[in-house]
Amino acid sequence: MERESKYREPMYGFDDHVLDEIFDGNKIPELKRATKSQRLANYILDQFILGCFMLLTFIIMGLLIGFFEDVNGSVILTTRQDMVIGSIFMLGLSSYFLYFIICEYFLNGRTFGKLVTNTKVVMPNGNPPGFWPIIGRTILRYLPFEPLSFLLAGDDGWHDKLSGTIVIQNVE
Repeated sequence: MERESKYREPMYGFDDHVLDEIFDGNKIPELKRATKSQRLANYILDQFILGCFMLLTFIIMGLLIGFFEDVNGSVILTTRQDMVIGSIFMLGLSSYFLYFIICEYFLNGRTFGKLVTNTKVVMPNGNPPGFWPIIGRTILRYLPFEPLSFLLAGDDGWHDKLSGTIVIQNVE
C-alpha cells in the first residue's frame, strides 16, 4: 500500500512546497465572483451617482442660461442654446467615461457602487487591473445593449469578457 503524499505530483520537477518557498508562499487567491444581484446593485448605484451629477450639471447650466437674458426678460439663445445643449451632451459622455476610469483606477478596481456592495474588478490572476484594461472596460460599456449582456452571457458582461477582467467579492 502506497503512502499518500500531502503534495501533488511535482510540477516541472519541483514539489509544491518548493514552489511556495520560491514565490514566498504567494499563491493565486481563490476568487469568489460577485453575484448577479451584487452586479445589479453596482449598476444601479453607479447610475444613481452619475444621475445626481448630471442633475447638478443641468441646474448649473440652467442658472448659466439665466445670465443670457436681456433687459426685457427674454432669453437670447440662438447659437448659444445649441452650444449649451452640446456641452451638456459632451459633459454627460465624458462624466460617464471619467467616472469609471477614475474610480476603478484610483480606488483599486472599485467604484462607489462596488464600495457599497464590497466587490471589485480584478484580472483573472487576482491582481488589480492596469490602466488599459480599465480603459477597455469603460469603452466597452458604450456597446448597445451591454447592460443586457448579463442576462445573455452568464456571470460576466461583455465589458468584463472582452477586457479580460472579472468582478469578485472583496474578501479583505
